[in-house]
Amino acid sequence: MQGIFGKTALVIAMAGALAACGGGGGGGDVGSSYAGTGELNVSITDAPVDGATAVWVTITGMHIKRTESSNERRVTLNGNDTVQNEIQVNLLDLTSGASAALFANSVTSGEYQWIRFEVEDACIVFANNPGTCVALRLPAQNELKTAGSFTVPSNGVANITVDWDLRKGIVQQGSNYALKPVLHLRENDQVGSLSGSIQGVDCAEGEVGAVYIYSGSVTPDDIDGTGIEPFASVRVVDDTPDDTFFIGMLDPGTYTYALTCDALADNPETDNNATVAFYSAETVDITAGQQTAVIYAPSLPN
Repeated sequence: MQGIFGKTALVIAMAGALAACGGGGGGGDVGSSYAGTGELNVSITDAPVDGATAVWVTITGMHIKRTESSNERRVTLNGNDTVQNEIQVNLLDLTSGASAALFANSVTSGEYQWIRFEVEDACIVFANNPGTCVALRLPAQNELKTAGSFTVPSNGVANITVDWDLRKGIVQQGSNYALKPVLHLRENDQVGSLSGSIQGVDCAEGEVGAVYIYSGSVTPDDIDGTGIEPFASVRVVDDTPDDTFFIGMLDPGTYTYALTCDALADNPETDNNATVAFYSAETVDITAGQQTAVIYAPSLPN
């Protein structure tokens, strides 16, 4: 799908607990050797998506699966509709670290394999058709499951973020659009962020600027599912006097970032490297628990 990029993150703060989670269904934990009480807090945050004014998602359930348990547990969402136990959120209302609460309750401590969300429906509103919310085709069983594991310490706190990459998660399939489960777990105190001010570059009218970031020191490439793939890509914010960008949920390490004004031409399902030109790339070291600020004055693409 062209013209859609950004990241969404489901932000989760977990405190180890033996107490049962709120809500029913899903079965309880078995064979637990852990003790303690605590709280599980879940909220949601987002980054801008170009070409759209809204991405509405209705979440109706959340499941967590401990490694040592044969069962998963369904927890009760604390949303705007407590009768139906659902939360409807416009992801584009939540940017630059803002969040909306999803869940607050106790969990059993230990290692968890994944978090699974039940989604009733989702739709996207495009800027050129503001009166219509186009349905997003959902995965099988309307489920979105995270990749990666995490640990909730006994009588302790584990702050976890489910990082949802909309740039790769919303794709065009013929005349329809689909929502794919591109969700990754991040431990909040073990990740950092990058903010930047772009100087000396203004994309032309009709173009869309985006900053792509890659793990390691690499040569930037478009999103196509092969070769060098960006960890994330975010739309440049047109500020005065300089354009800016912000990328969160970055594991510590060295990254390469680069600007392109050809974001609209980058279809995640297709190799568009010939039409997506990047300005000169820079590298940056990201430190856990810190926001790294850079001044980026790139030269013209090769």
